[in-house]
Amino acid sequence: MHPDPRPSGMKGPAPTASKAAIDILVRDYANYHLVFAIGGALVVMAAFGLAALSVRALARLKHTRPAHGIRFARWTYTAAAAAGLLTGAGMAVLVLANLGNALHPAAGFADAIKPISGQRAPSQRSAVQDAGAAWMASGEAAMPVVLRRAIEARLAWQAPKAALSLTGLTFAAVFSVQWWNRLLKRARQTLPLSRFALTMGVAVGCLMALIVLLLIVLTLANLQASIAPIVLTLIMG
Repeated sequence: MHPDPRPSGMKGPAPTASKAAIDILVRDYANYHLVFAIGGALVVMAAFGLAALSVRALARLKHTRPAHGIRFARWTYTAAAAAGLLTGAGMAVLVLANLGNALHPAAGFADAIKPISGQRAPSQRSAVQDAGAAWMASGEAAMPVVLRRAIEARLAWQAPKAALSLTGLTFAAVFSVQWWNRLLKRARQTLPLSRFALTMGVAVGCLMALIVLLLIVLTLANLQASIAPIVLTLIMG
């Protein structure tokens, strides 16, 4: 009788599972969350950096003579500081949660792997999940051909999607910063923008900020799936 090599958090009947296969799956699960932790940490630094720069800009405005656009500049920098703090704090919570899964993956892996751990009837599993269950029970480290092909098929579109979303995020972030800087400069001119033009400019700027946030989520998700695709492929079937 072989000891159950599954993580301690996994319940239910224990198949005779390959320790090598389990190690590969647990490592992939940990890497999946580590990718988010690293990428999310970069987002946290960028968000808090935006907040710090905005607060610094507000401090400089206190020593500036009243002029066109000063009120708009104060509003813009205050909103940017608040957005940076909220985004950074929220992402920091997610980073800590994912870092915990990356450092201690056993419990999370046990929950994630339930669809192929023997707790779901074979008739409710896909061919890929059946191959995964057979792999864990085979005593071999070699990945099944069905699973390998499914991973290759996923990476064929997931990796380019990750590159595309990262490129889009870069351009959107640069464009957003340039747009707000342009609005601030135009608001301070002797002949500033009309109220309608300024309102439309703010609306476009806010829309770009939301697009940046969406692209951050898409980029992180696609990077996770591209760098650590095994467990995700098994879960998705």
